[in-house]
Amino acid sequence: MLKYLKDFEESLSILLLAALLITLFLQIFSRFVLGSPLIWTEEVSRYLFIYCALLGICTVAKYRGHVRIDFFVGLLPAVARKLIEMVFDIAVVVLLCYLIYIGYNMTLMQHRLLMVSLDLPMSWLYGAYPIATALLVLRLVQRLYRDIKTLKAEPQSGES
Repeated sequence: MLKYLKDFEESLSILLLAALLITLFLQIFSRFVLGSPLIWTEEVSRYLFIYCALLGICTVAKYRGHVRIDFFVGLLPAVARKLIEMVFDIAVVVLLCYLIYIGYNMTLMQHRLLMVSLDLPMSWLYGAYPIATALLVLRLVQRLYRDIKTLKAEPQSGES
């Protein structure tokens, strides 16, 4: 069970990407072979792509793979480098918590509006943002916990 939680983003992304490919295939097939395009496929594929992109952000953050400029931080000793990364992660978590709040309010406001072809509330789309942001906060907190554990495990420079 823990492995599924550990790789939750990757597993869900694979399922959503498969659904996206099937939806795009249906769109192309219905348009060019049947001559009568399915109206809902364009909207569903757009929303599936958004969900995949948001899950991708969480996956990359889990492995600390986002693009960053770390030239000056790379010149510091390992402990100072780890502390600076932790401070940045804490600042990002605080900002993301605020974005969850904003995203939640935006989701509530969009619940009255309906998607064009699916006749579902737009909150299904807008809800992806606070949910993905909360997952990102969870992954950053897990990363902070691992960093704190490794920082405590490293021998200090004055100890023998």
